[in-house]
Amino acid sequence: MMASLEDTKYCLAFNSGLAAVTSVLTMLKKGDHLLCIDDIYAGVQRYLTFIHKDYSGIDFEYTDMCDLSLVRKKIKSNTRIVWMESPTNPTLKCTDIAGVAKLCKEKGALLVVDNTFMSPVL
Repeated sequence: MMASLEDTKYCLAFNSGLAAVTSVLTMLKKGDHLLCIDDIYAGVQRYLTFIHKDYSGIDFEYTDMCDLSLVRKKIKSNTRIVWMESPTNPTLKCTDIAGVAKLCKEKGALLVVDNTFMSPVL
């Protein structure tokens, strides 16, 4: 049912946002780059900074994704995932999801969008 809302075959559901975060981050391996929005949820930022970084060997950085030219510059050849929120939690900063998605497609990176405050149906 949920997958059909997005016109796809599969859907995963998690009991918490951080459960989803840790699941997605298992797709990265040592040497991969993760580009995150600068206004990422504090729980995710703390997880990346104090836990995931120490054992994963991934490189990550934060950037203002409201500036698409900056996002384009920050995506590296080893960027596997671009992580954004829109609107962000808690400041409700909005980003051009379609614009970032286009850049990710051009560069071969996956786009993850946390939409805590917005239903994917809307």
